[in-house]
Amino acid sequence: SQAVEAARPTLVPDGSDAIQGQPVVRFDGVDDAMALPAGFTVLTSGVTAYAVVKPDSTARWARFFELAGADGAGLVSLMRKGTSTSIRYQAGLDVADAEDVLTPGAFVLVGVVQQDDGTTTLYEHGTVAGSGSAAVPEVLLRDHNQLAGTTNSAAHPFSGDLAELLVYSRALTAQERTSLEI
Repeated sequence: SQAVEAARPTLVPDGSDAIQGQPVVRFDGVDDAMALPAGFTVLTSGVTAYAVVKPDSTARWARFFELAGADGAGLVSLMRKGTSTSIRYQAGLDVADAEDVLTPGAFVLVGVVQQDDGTTTLYEHGTVAGSGSAAVPEVLLRDHNQLAGTTNSAAHPFSGDLAELLVYSRALTAQERTSLEI
């Protein structure tokens, strides 16, 4: 989508829309997305992802990020759950949810840590917001990777501001996680 100028997200450098004086990237929820490079092949040591987002709509299954191989194989994604204010982490066909985390028009730090045994914990501003178990992602080249976009026709791109996204190919320790949340 970066090759098509109309489908590029907008950098909001400062002002009332910025967070703590730092820029954000604004996605329109229609066709704005950023292609991420191929990779994320080995996720068997777990996954940690954090995003600072400010949704401005309740678009169905809006993705904060999506990592996948061809035809959605090996999907790993953090997204809105349906049109609710909840978030969902998905690894393969397995999911873990955290209820009532998002507020349209307000920034929130959301996170997920999936351990190498599949135990999954979701966070809101550093506090446990939900948990579950998801299959450890299979080893494969993920080359259909998107920031705020999706390859799933039933889902929608993210609409709103993204201030930060961190994705690790392992489960962070509690101490590492706490240092990120400060």
